[in-house]
Formats: sequence, C-alpha cells, structure tokens
Amino acid sequence: MRVGSWRVYMEMLIRWLLGGLLIYAAVIKLSNCFQFAIIISQYDIIGPKLSRWTATFLPMGELLTGIFLISGQWRRLISFLTALLFSLFLIMVLQALVRGLNVSCGCYHLEGQGSIGILKVLENTILAAFAWLIYYLNRNCMKDS
Repeated sequence: MRVGSWRVYMEMLIRWLLGGLLIYAAVIKLSNCFQFAIIISQYDIIGPKLSRWTATFLPMGELLTGIFLISGQWRRLISFLTALLFSLFLIMVLQALVRGLNVSCGCYHLEGQGSIGILKVLENTILAAFAWLIYYLNRNCMKDS
C-alpha cells in the first residue's frame, strides 16, 4: 500500500475502532469475570467449568488483540485473529437467536442489558465485515511490523 493512499487511512481507522471496542469490552469483562461466566453459561454450549475458564481468558485475549490491533504490530496475524474473533461472536449470537435463547450478549455490559436480537446480529455482522476488510487490506503485507 502506498503511504498516503485512502486505504492506509481507512485500514488504520478501522483498526483503531475495532481495537478500542475490544479493549473496552475486555476491561468490562475483566472487572467481573464471575458475571461474565454466568452469561457465557447461558449460551448453553459449554459447561460451567469451561465457562469460568472462558470468562477468564477470552477478555485477556480481547485486550491483547485490541492493543496489538491499535499498535499496528503483526498486522496480518492480528487482523486475521480479529476477524476470527468477531466471526465467532456473530456465530454465538446467531445460534442463540435461532435456538430462541433469552440471553444477554455480554459484549459491553454485564448487567442490565436486554436479550440479544436482530440488531445485535446486525452489529456483529458489521464488525465482522470490518474485521475481514482489514485482514483483506493487510493480506499482501510482506513484513509484519
């Protein structure tokens, strides 16, 4: 990519947006891992023990991914991991909606958030699309720096 091209600025803006969201979400979840574990268990995919582990390690992964995304380090790898992460979030919300589960997203609020719906699916679809776009824009980076 040429320095000064619109793609460079668009890619950087999207990286900062997604990185900021990941960091914000991680801080909320790390502040109350117990409540986040309850929300994870309500998705009824993994058991309580694995829900506790996920509630501990997923926010740490989000935090690190967000930091590296904003810093621009290892852009190919981090943009790919970000795309996978947001795609996973989309799949989790979709499957819960299809199964008729009345669960909170657990994304940015741990308490008082309504149950998931079509707007959450739309939000996650847009975020996943942005994440795949930055991966696409970084796919030809010869050097991850």
